[in-house]
Amino acid sequence: MKVISLIENTCTNRELKSEHGLSLYIEINDKKYLLDTGASGDFIKNAAKLNVDLMNIDAVIISHNHYDHIGGLEKLITLNPKVKIYIKAEAKNDYYKKILFFNLLIGNKDKLFDKYKENFVFINEKLELDGGVTLLSNKVQDKAFFCKDKSLCKSTDKGIVEDDFKHELFVLVNLNGKGVILSSCSHNGIVNIVATVKELYPHMNIKAIIGGFHMKGTLGMNSINCTEDYINQVIKNLKALEVEKIYTCHCTGMKAFKLMKNLLNEDIEYFKTGQELIIE
Repeated sequence: MKVISLIENTCTNRELKSEHGLSLYIEINDKKYLLDTGASGDFIKNAAKLNVDLMNIDAVIISHNHYDHIGGLEKLITLNPKVKIYIKAEAKNDYYKKILFFNLLIGNKDKLFDKYKENFVFINEKLELDGGVTLLSNKVQDKAFFCKDKSLCKSTDKGIVEDDFKHELFVLVNLNGKGVILSSCSHNGIVNIVATVKELYPHMNIKAIIGGFHMKGTLGMNSINCTEDYINQVIKNLKALEVEKIYTCHCTGMKAFKLMKNLLNEDIEYFKTGQELIIE
């Protein structure tokens, strides 16, 4: 299995673009998938420099309807008009970030679901793709591990309410009987997500987690939106769930990463734009 970070918040070299967003290229067996499209479409420029052919992907998976994951999608559709896109059905809602007395739209602003309806496949709880790849929804609801960012909201018939993140999915790859979890933002809580996999697949060991844990604060990569005790509890529980390796990025932030690095040492790494992982 090969994973290339096409874009995230940090960068390996000056020739590549970085942004507050995420896009990961995944090769598993003979299948090629794209997880998310970043915020702007700059991942397309990076893909060209990294020799990733976006015309030759089997499908796009959008983890949730926030701009930093779906923002580059229309540019990809323009490049590859027949590309198939998997996303949760709940993503059709509007999603917001509450800033003081204002609700800022942070989801799809371009009516993509209507403009390109033939490209989209809307899923509910679970969908198995080729190559040992399964798209899953979080099931375990331990509120202690939910995202601590209470400014994220969604539209409902009763008005704008706190987001329950039912529009979020994660990817599970069955790699020779072991699981690799790709969870772009883990708003439902990375502990809950791993526990969901263990509940659905009791005999599957978790070889790796790749993705963001939404611990970055509003003041940038060196701030956190949670307590250090929360981070300690996350790591304690991931150890109890016997996760072998963590590759984190994007919304985790550097401060949270450094705190986790102190607890996990070589069992956690930061996954920057331009880096490539080979997992066997």
